[in-house]
Amino acid sequence: MRLIVILSLFFVNFSFSQISGNLERSYSNNLPDRFIIDNESLRGHIFNGVPASIRNGEYSRRALNFAHSNSLFISELISGGTVYSDWDELEDYLNKILKMVMPTELQKDSMIHAYIIRDGSYNAFMTASGHTFIHVGLIAEMQDESTLAGVLSHELAHYYLKHSLNRFMAEEAGEFDQGIISTGAVRKNFSVNQELQADSLAAIWVQRAGYSVQGLISGFKNMYRIERNILKKRRLDWTLKERTHPLSEKRLSQLYKILSQIGNANGKSFIISESMFNRLKEEVKPEVLKSLINDFDYYECIEKSFKYHLFDPDNPTYVYYLMESIRRNAYLNVDIWKELFITNLYYDSVMVNGETHKEEMTDHLFKKFDLDIISIDPSDGVKLKARFYWRDKPKFTTYEEAYNFFFVVGQALKCKECVLSNALSYTSIKDKAIRNKFLEEYIKFDSTLHNEYAKCLLKDSINKSLPNNKIIAFNDLSLRIEQGYEKIRLPDKKHLFKGMIDSVMKTSQNRTAYFLPEYKFQNLNNFNDLKALQRFSIMTTISKGEKTELHILDPKYWDLFYRLKVNEVEFVFPRYYEVRAKDVSLAGYQKVIDTDVSSVLGKTKQTKYFDVLISSVREIENAAMKIRHYQGENKLNDKENTSDQITKIIKYELSIKESRAAEQDKKFRYNNNR
Repeated sequence: MRLIVILSLFFVNFSFSQISGNLERSYSNNLPDRFIIDNESLRGHIFNGVPASIRNGEYSRRALNFAHSNSLFISELISGGTVYSDWDELEDYLNKILKMVMPTELQKDSMIHAYIIRDGSYNAFMTASGHTFIHVGLIAEMQDESTLAGVLSHELAHYYLKHSLNRFMAEEAGEFDQGIISTGAVRKNFSVNQELQADSLAAIWVQRAGYSVQGLISGFKNMYRIERNILKKRRLDWTLKERTHPLSEKRLSQLYKILSQIGNANGKSFIISESMFNRLKEEVKPEVLKSLINDFDYYECIEKSFKYHLFDPDNPTYVYYLMESIRRNAYLNVDIWKELFITNLYYDSVMVNGETHKEEMTDHLFKKFDLDIISIDPSDGVKLKARFYWRDKPKFTTYEEAYNFFFVVGQALKCKECVLSNALSYTSIKDKAIRNKFLEEYIKFDSTLHNEYAKCLLKDSINKSLPNNKIIAFNDLSLRIEQGYEKIRLPDKKHLFKGMIDSVMKTSQNRTAYFLPEYKFQNLNNFNDLKALQRFSIMTTISKGEKTELHILDPKYWDLFYRLKVNEVEFVFPRYYEVRAKDVSLAGYQKVIDTDVSSVLGKTKQTKYFDVLISSVREIENAAMKIRHYQGENKLNDKENTSDQITKIIKYELSIKESRAAEQDKKFRYNNNR
């Protein structure tokens, strides 16, 4: 039971400018043609990029395996909804920087291109085709354009030096398999050396392009702060160990040596546009927070949104995400309300009997300004607008106090969604009148995100307003051929699995089938929401306190059900593989990837297996929120048509899933009525 917020509290040190904020980007509902990559062309590009000595020599099969597996991963990633397909300005800006640092030898490579990924973590990666992927979480932490140039140069260096190919070939050759003790060390050293090589080459390219190499240094200092933050959260670790990447101190040490040799004369922080960089950096921040909260990374969302808030305290977007990440975290674990805001995850170094130990922090965040917790570039300290948190008496110390405080701030900033967040924070039956008061306030606003939801919640018709229908969302059939020890994926390019779905649906009642590989072309926004719901369906949700209800955890899922006119969404993950005789030749591999899938799904004499995982998420009165069903793999009869057998198994497993759901609902009602 939460304390009732008192609206007159905490009003000090703010001068509100009534910024509207940007909780939601306006996303395109169509996937552009350029995001549909032909797998065979991509495979050919990667294969032709392999040195001829490998491509035409004794390791030609490995080279084809490398090209084939990477082409499937890359093409599916680009068209899979994770990549922003409608942020042309940011994408063009990144690619202009990429072109600036690109060496002459790579400028004719038409595949090299940078994409932005909906991911709030600090990361970027290059693929074997030259496609580069930059997380929005990384862009938000960049100090200037030269820092972005450093990241892009580093990733480009990996491609130029063919690091992914070299690692793949070493893995395939078993070069890392030198015994239980040495395997990890050999693999680690191999990867660490690749990173240091890419750093060295990136420094040269950055300088040659006219950018300041200080940008590359800033990037590694960002990583150093991330490492310090990680250590502060670990009770038993005093130092981090190198795994796939060298620690930032080693990278900085090497970079300073390189700088002493090449110099950094007249390097610029900006070449393309300083104003565009600054504007786009601010535009990605709401996307970072949205990504983190959608991925259930609530603690990280709290820390990021508070950090952004310190620089821009009048921005209601950051206040909203602070409230929502606190609320959802505490909804899953009611004890969090009383814990110290942010510092509950951290440890202090203390002396005990002359020895240094780590103990849980007992001080609140505002006792001192700790750069290992508030992870910012010290040079940005002058830009911090909300230093008053540390100057004056603490405005709050616990998560509950913080939540109440930020609700007051959100109301002053006229943040409509903060009102709904506050309403949903009152989950106890005793607090229903308080909740309804805020719901009534919310539905009076124009242009809110969840108006219909709030109306139904106010009328206690959340479940009744959803018809008793189901969507069954089929993922593409995962096809693999095991040729000896090697597992080779086959894409179902003709979507033959869709024909099996039609057969399954002939006997299904109250179910509408969605074939996700095609549905993304019909409604990209619904597709992305379904994919998020699918991830949630297979997650283990642990809650402490009241039972978790989907619509309270995140109203957007109820909105999705309401739009689709259902009260349950089922997800089907089908997998087929067959075993063939060992063949280590290039021709043998080529024969597999040239296989006509329709022949695989017909009558074959191979040993073949099929299994299916079914998960569902539901908004049904007195019923379990999630159901998962998996019974293991089925060995198929080689004398019967494979497609027919798969269809029968899916029908059977759906019926078993229904029986399991009925059993779980019975237990659910029993436990809640005791």
